[in-house]
Amino acid sequence: MEVRMSWRERDRLEALQEGHQEGLQEGLKEGLQRGRKRLAAVITHQIERRLGPISVALGEQISELSEDQLERLGDELLDFATVEDLTRWLEQL
Repeated sequence: MEVRMSWRERDRLEALQEGHQEGLQEGLKEGLQRGRKRLAAVITHQIERRLGPISVALGEQISELSEDQLERLGDELLDFATVEDLTRWLEQL
């Protein structure tokens, strides 16, 4: 059985599909941003547990790192003994 759609129905269906795809992409983008922010918060918490409180400026630098940089920092922070070690690591980026 063949179903024929009018041009209006076809346009409406295409618009719905495009809207659905855009919504999925926007949701994925938002989810990735939230995940990166959460990772930055966890890394910052770990740094402060290891080294003590850090400055707002250092916290902001950490929050601006990419996901890959945050993952590297998560590994490297185990070798930090002082806040200066963290500062040097950030300066090398």
